[in-house]
Amino acid sequence: MDRRRFLQAMAASTAALKDLAAIAQPLANPDPPHAMLRGDNHLVATIALSDQSELPKELQVSFRLASSRTLSSLTANGRPVAPGGRLNDAALFATNGERKIEVVAAMD
Repeated sequence: MDRRRFLQAMAASTAALKDLAAIAQPLANPDPPHAMLRGDNHLVATIALSDQSELPKELQVSFRLASSRTLSSLTANGRPVAPGGRLNDAALFATNGERKIEVVAAMD
């Protein structure tokens, strides 16, 4: 490969990396989802979706429980959600245009 072709290939690669970085930047979420324990019988997952990204229609939040515990109820922003998933430990719900969502799991 001669020098001119090499430089053209490098310029194209650099431009492609800049394009990729521009696409990936809005996807980066400074506030990743996290879960915390609220009392002995409640888990809370807080989700903050970026204003710069497209809003998903649905989300699924799975809670990992000890084998001796089961979910008795789930809510997403105060609205009841039926437990789902293979182990009935997940909340599958519509985002309803909301970017900040709190999912509360009550355990037996």
